[in-house]
Amino acid sequence: MRLYYLLFVLLIVLANTSCEKSRDDGDWDDNIHLSTRELILPAIASSGQVTTKGDWWWVSEIHVDNQSYYDFEGVDLEFPGYSIKRDSITVTRSDVNTLDIQLGKNPEATFRVFIISLQAGNYFDYVKVTQEGSK
Repeated sequence: MRLYYLLFVLLIVLANTSCEKSRDDGDWDDNIHLSTRELILPAIASSGQVTTKGDWWWVSEIHVDNQSYYDFEGVDLEFPGYSIKRDSITVTRSDVNTLDIQLGKNPEATFRVFIISLQAGNYFDYVKVTQEGSK
């Protein structure tokens, strides 16, 4: 009887310690490690760069004004070097730790906002790029 009790307790302890915590989509620890989440660029044609400590990530969406782009047909997102051009923005993953962002001139007096969404497994992050308006 004592042996059964001991085995039962051992079984419960093992069951509780071997179970992983269930996480919702996107509820992973940061495995991209962006150098910054926000860039402010001038109204002229300009560029910025964001670096990462993680090297297993890809661009999942580019949001320009009221338009979202997420189907990057012909682009191999698993390759460490690729470029995506949509509207007046070009996003280039030049190596496994570098994201280059190039913007065309903003002819409008108001600022523009671009959101570049990144994904690594079940972790999602973004870079917000604000381009100042022309004066």
